[in-house]
Amino acid sequence: MTISRDVKRLTAVAARAALAAVLSLTVLLPVRGAGEETRVNAEPIYPVRERMEVTSLDGTWRFKLVEGLEVPAEWLAPGYAGLLEQAEGQKIKVKATADGRLTVTKGHATLLDSPLQLRVGRKPSITLECLTKGKPYGWQPYILTPRVLGVKRSGGGYDVECRWERKPGSDQYINGTVRIGLTEGGAVSIDYAVCPSDSADGSLLEYGLTLSLPAEYDTFHWLGQGPYSHTPGKKAFNDRALWHLNKDDIRFDGNRGGVDLAAVTGGTMPIAVAVSGGNAGLENIGGRITLTQNLAVAGYGAKFVSPQGALRAGKAGRMEGRIVLGFGTERLLREVFGQLDAANAERPYMENYGR
Repeated sequence: MTISRDVKRLTAVAARAALAAVLSLTVLLPVRGAGEETRVNAEPIYPVRERMEVTSLDGTWRFKLVEGLEVPAEWLAPGYAGLLEQAEGQKIKVKATADGRLTVTKGHATLLDSPLQLRVGRKPSITLECLTKGKPYGWQPYILTPRVLGVKRSGGGYDVECRWERKPGSDQYINGTVRIGLTEGGAVSIDYAVCPSDSADGSLLEYGLTLSLPAEYDTFHWLGQGPYSHTPGKKAFNDRALWHLNKDDIRFDGNRGGVDLAAVTGGTMPIAVAVSGGNAGLENIGGRITLTQNLAVAGYGAKFVSPQGALRAGKAGRMEGRIVLGFGTERLLREVFGQLDAANAERPYMENYGR
């Protein structure tokens, strides 16, 4: 396949591909073929590590697909090397505290201060109430705050040993290690592994490490399936595209699937977000966007029908996940998402009936 020298298009493609490569995720490549333009919306999805080589060449990037597609470095606009490097020499620092909090700072400014929570279910509903009668089904509370067993420095970052208990002192708990650090480009990397205790029972309806973002952030943008929640049995009306939702929108809460890249805006600076597995759980809790990298997502079920794909806690075993946050990456995000405008919240019931 030959590629025309459409520098503007290749710049956007390069930005998306290079970011995905840095984050070890997958990427869609809209490319221009000989004599016609081909925009790939769903296929093919190129696994970066297996089928793409990415190298830095004197301040630019060079991409080579094993299939033979090659984008020479000189075609790319300058300035995309180290795409997750902080703009204008920003020095981002991370810290894990003894009470299980992650803080991200730049100088005297705090960009993020969140407990290392673990989502194990969903907020109470009539459906869940019916399902839990007479048997331990979903866990409540459905977002757990850790009991920290230890914190140690590791390679410029931190290893945090956590235990998330179903009830204080219970023998039903989930142990985990959260490794916090910075990538070479300055992005915040959060790698974690979790494993329930042998005595844990019930189902984990949504399951993964959870962060609470500052209240001023109000809009979530993503490249992936949308605009509705993406769960087993509830995918038919989703399409792959660029989406954004305000945190007060009636559709905001729920899992977003097939997410290659996301961004959160409205705060001090845009935050680029990448999650392993492409599952990003969202919920507005107390006016804050709560973000989860979901290791497992069950369907919603019905009053007398169990949710499809529910993960039994006692059979979950060890599972691993990753969240990467890029601060100060506005130029890159604009290449992917456009103007990063705030979304208007759709709240039909609120508008019709009041609060």
